[in-house]
Amino acid sequence: MNTITVSARPAFDYSALRDGTFEQKTVSGVRSLSDGERYTTMSDGRVLCFSYRTGEPAGVLFDASAAEPRIEFTDYVLSADERRLLLTTDVEPIYRHSFTAEYWIYDRQDGSLRRLSQGGPQQQAQFSPDGSRVAFVRGGNLFVADPTAGSERQLTFDGRFNHIINGLPDWVYEEEFSFARAFAWSPDGRKIAYLRFDESRVKQYNMNRFAGGLYPENYTFKYPKAGEQNSVVELYCCDAADGSMVRMDTGEQTDQYIPRLFWTPTGQLGFYRLNRLQNHFEVLLCDSSGASRVVYDERNDRYVERVDGRTVTFLPDGDRFVVRSERDGFMHLYLYSVSEGLLGRITSGEWEVTELLGIEGDRVYYLSTETSPLRRDLYTVRLDGRGKRRLTGGDGTYRIAPSRGFRYFISYFSNVRTPNRVTLHRSDGRLVRTLEDNAALRAKLDELQVPVKEFFRFATSEGVELNGYMVRPNGFDSSRRYPVLMTQYSGPGSQQAADRWTIGWEDVLVQQGYIVACVDGRGTGFRGEEFKKCTYGELGKYETVDQIEAAR
Repeated sequence: MNTITVSARPAFDYSALRDGTFEQKTVSGVRSLSDGERYTTMSDGRVLCFSYRTGEPAGVLFDASAAEPRIEFTDYVLSADERRLLLTTDVEPIYRHSFTAEYWIYDRQDGSLRRLSQGGPQQQAQFSPDGSRVAFVRGGNLFVADPTAGSERQLTFDGRFNHIINGLPDWVYEEEFSFARAFAWSPDGRKIAYLRFDESRVKQYNMNRFAGGLYPENYTFKYPKAGEQNSVVELYCCDAADGSMVRMDTGEQTDQYIPRLFWTPTGQLGFYRLNRLQNHFEVLLCDSSGASRVVYDERNDRYVERVDGRTVTFLPDGDRFVVRSERDGFMHLYLYSVSEGLLGRITSGEWEVTELLGIEGDRVYYLSTETSPLRRDLYTVRLDGRGKRRLTGGDGTYRIAPSRGFRYFISYFSNVRTPNRVTLHRSDGRLVRTLEDNAALRAKLDELQVPVKEFFRFATSEGVELNGYMVRPNGFDSSRRYPVLMTQYSGPGSQQAADRWTIGWEDVLVQQGYIVACVDGRGTGFRGEEFKKCTYGELGKYETVDQIEAAR
């Protein structure tokens, strides 16, 4: 048989990826206002307001072109009373999630625009619950600013690069637990809880950092390799008015993780605790003296799936809380009580809850893989597990931005044939308005006849069913031979065979006459705990075996 190596007439090349030919339009910066009837977006230097009920414009909250001084902002946050906006400018990235920035406060009432601080760039600025103050970190120390008075108060004084960090995570926590702010206001705004990282015992790592110049820069930072010493982490509660501190009891063990702190709706401070092996996860609540008690305890023979801010969600009564757990082999939701323990399970089945979006009244809203591990859909169910309804109708992958109170939601949908489609819906799923359909991009894809991913499923010689996709060049001829590129990541819990729209360098390779194939082997996610965790203690073994089987 003949072997094809290069397509005679490619429809596009790598320059098309660089020049934005395939860029998806979207609706960015969506924030629900407190009434749940309006939302804001960010576009062309403005913060715009819209009605959920009609999707029609409802005003402009901020316009950079009309403000003095002129600023270029990349993000914004509204205070709880919606009088002030916190605007992010001059962002300088640090690691995956962290950055420094200059923040500005815009007062909608008097029209003033003020720099948050004159003392240098800040990190992770956050309004107090009443919107009158802003907490931030600079130089590893925690500050509180009063924008109206133009003053700031320093709360911690021992922050020092590569030694002590207050209110921000170290590299390990940021990378592995995916967060960049390690402080939180109490609901009444009187206190700030924060984590203190002592990384003085952590060994340093040296690397070249390429910042665009002719020569790379030397960069040294604290980087614990596997089995080496981590930071010692402590939890403090600080009085925002007088600066007095109380250290919370996080246990005698220091070689552990405190991957989240939080306040319950009734104002009780809590935190997560995870042992170094990450197979014992606890939730603890604290009292004002610093004493703590365990209210949830989970153990696993291998590891507890990486915890985040939605692993535990407290209800307004401060007693009941919803936990996301793999305790039955699939990721599901369970209802617990501080006083009574397990109250019951909310979801069940051989599928997984991928995200808890919110709880309103007795209804829970979540994304799941119930229709297929390749897809994500929005569902709602009561806290007692009854009355489940699917609220999305297309076959593909949904991302959801709900309104306050979940009376409405904005849906971001795509599948392998459909680039990003943004639509506005009522809480029962009824369509209100299409906000962006990427019609021009869809026409361009049709014009260029861009090949579409074809999903397949096969059983290995061990009887393991694997999901994959293949992309074939236009004019594919089954009687001829083609070069094949297999691409895969296969990290624990990852997924690449997914029904969502993407385009990248592999699609250009298809234009050159290649077949591109991808198979999610054992160790990847969203197919249950056993499929994902069978690689525990043998990382690289089953992943490799499955890629060999896929190639054959």
